[in-house]
Amino acid sequence: MIKFLTKLIRFSIVFFFFTILVLLISSAIVEPKLKMRGRGCIIDKQKRLESLATPKILLVGGSNVCYNTNSQLIEDSFHMPVVDMSINAKVGMQFYFEMVKPYIKKNDVIIITPEYDAYGKINFLGDESMYQLSIINPYYLKLLNAKQWIRLPVFVGNLLKDNYTILTADKNSKVSNGRLDYNKWGDYEGHKNLPSLSEKFMNNKDDDYNLKYNQTINDDFIKLLIEFSNYCKSKEAKCLIGYPVYAKKLASDEYAFKIHENLKDMNWVDDNPDTFLYEANQLYDSPNHLLFNMRNERTVKLITLLKNQLINNAQ
Repeated sequence: MIKFLTKLIRFSIVFFFFTILVLLISSAIVEPKLKMRGRGCIIDKQKRLESLATPKILLVGGSNVCYNTNSQLIEDSFHMPVVDMSINAKVGMQFYFEMVKPYIKKNDVIIITPEYDAYGKINFLGDESMYQLSIINPYYLKLLNAKQWIRLPVFVGNLLKDNYTILTADKNSKVSNGRLDYNKWGDYEGHKNLPSLSEKFMNNKDDDYNLKYNQTINDDFIKLLIEFSNYCKSKEAKCLIGYPVYAKKLASDEYAFKIHENLKDMNWVDDNPDTFLYEANQLYDSPNHLLFNMRNERTVKLITLLKNQLINNAQ
């Protein structure tokens, strides 16, 4: 029995290192193609972040930010440069925060807008999408903490599968050139002129999107948000948190107020969760994504709220 266990352990170790070797080699091969896919927008976002003068406005969150924002309108309204650092929620807010921290300066404004799922269902430490960003730019490996390194083996299989998909994908497809769907501010524009697909998520039989049934709040995520807010304060920067865009029919005021109660000491863009709730026919492919022609309406609301907040806090 001991001999069998010893052999099993040895085999497992050899297999693990072989898998990591295959992952490294395949990642190096797919890197040029990966840089042109949607995640490759991180290259352009990083460059813009590094180039902006202070004071500036940083938008941080999941895809509910980049799908639903016209950063140029914000920039023109406040006469401050803006960068939208969001990609998708599963990258994890831990990664987003570590990415922007070195660039937060006095008088900057940071607006964080996590998806509702980020408070419970989505792990703030990220999934394979976060590790893919480190394939695109090894610099991001420095941002990973011990827990994220420990979690890496869980996602090796998905990363290998994604590498194979990327390697064999049609190089002329929309997905393979997704990076081009982000504008210079970092906003996503790939859903321009596309119709609502709300029937695919509004009638979800498993209630995956219905917040009336999904009201878990991760205490560690709450702690992370508060710690980031305090970090911004230490840099004499303004940190605001807001409710995300969501489908009105699937939303829950009870859940929203529960989140607010846990974060009542943070500065809120607006403490009314209904402000950014929308009808199904105003949404694109998820409860978090507006149709392209609705993003200006949401951005104008945001600008009005921000002006009130910044003026009130300046007095």
